[in-house]
Amino acid sequence: MRGAGASGVMLAAYSFIKDLGYVEQMARWLGKQTDAQKYHEARLEMQQQFHTVFWNATQNCYGSAQLYGCHESACACGQASNSVALLAMEGSPVFTPEIKASTSRFLVRLLLSDANHTTCGIISWKAQLEALGRIGAHDMTFALLSQKAYPGLGWELLNKNEPATSIWEQWGAPALSGGMDSRNHPMFAGPLDAMYYLDLRKAPELLD
Repeated sequence: MRGAGASGVMLAAYSFIKDLGYVEQMARWLGKQTDAQKYHEARLEMQQQFHTVFWNATQNCYGSAQLYGCHESACACGQASNSVALLAMEGSPVFTPEIKASTSRFLVRLLLSDANHTTCGIISWKAQLEALGRIGAHDMTFALLSQKAYPGLGWELLNKNEPATSIWEQWGAPALSGGMDSRNHPMFAGPLDAMYYLDLRKAPELLD
């Protein structure tokens, strides 16, 4: 399978942006509007930095830079990087409808080119399912959740070596990945959130 993973730097930035959003929301619920505005502005600033570092203007997608940002074609775009970007950049004025559409199309095309196989790990897998729901690609969410080949939840359930009865710590352990300590783990429990968004409507505009 193809596709670059998201770097630790990118995943940390994505998580921090989401946390700022959560704190802003809690402040509003508590009636602390000054605090809410402070965290809102901090989130917008972080989103601007996220875009500056990770947007690949050559390929019109988000790539996972380690230190110095995306320049020309030097920053590889993958399923993971575009999945987290779709969530991290929500609500930012920098994230124009054109950029959102480009990022969405790029993610869907990657999935189609990989025959509906995810290339994501524990953090970006959850983000991927949520992001597909947010952009209306519910058919792609269902395709990932019902995937019977490796890597996928169906493979865990149906493989002959050790059929899973719960969610594993790693996609292919023990037969493929090795080093698995837990066979009842929350690592790949992202479908629980995705089910909130899931229906079987199509989003053909993403495939144009």
